[in-house]
Amino acid sequence: KSRIAPEGTEPFDAAIAIETIEHAKNITHLLSAVALRLKPGAKLFVQSLLHQSASYLMDSSSWMGRNFFTGGSILSLNSYFHLTPPELMLTKVHPVRGSGYSRTLLDWLELMEPQRKEFVRRYSHSFYEGFRMFYISSAEAFAANNGAEFMVGYYVFVKRSV
Repeated sequence: KSRIAPEGTEPFDAAIAIETIEHAKNITHLLSAVALRLKPGAKLFVQSLLHQSASYLMDSSSWMGRNFFTGGSILSLNSYFHLTPPELMLTKVHPVRGSGYSRTLLDWLELMEPQRKEFVRRYSHSFYEGFRMFYISSAEAFAANNGAEFMVGYYVFVKRSV
């Protein structure tokens, strides 16, 4: 018996994963598990934050790894071509420059700053400053090279028919 796809559960027509897959340790296994829950021909839509050409693990050796991206990976734009399990077929890849995401991060920072006192009271000064640094450093990274260095990738997978 499978806990992933228990008997009697209906498979899905589609699934969506937004900024989640890259946090898994074994992405191919996770995608296989998702495929078990999909009907043949069903689509899986994935959004991931990426680097244009390099993949690397985020671990406790870096500030970002310790505080915001524990145990995940920064994938490269082409990583899913190598990580896709046989049950799925990658049919579309749509990279979007990181400059828009950079502006979004700065907007989140702008929304957070007027609430600084309440944020610090509720959580802590270091927690507030950590998020502030996350927004600033991430915004800079996604703005680098006119948004062509770090980016957002949209992927469409289709479950293969058996």
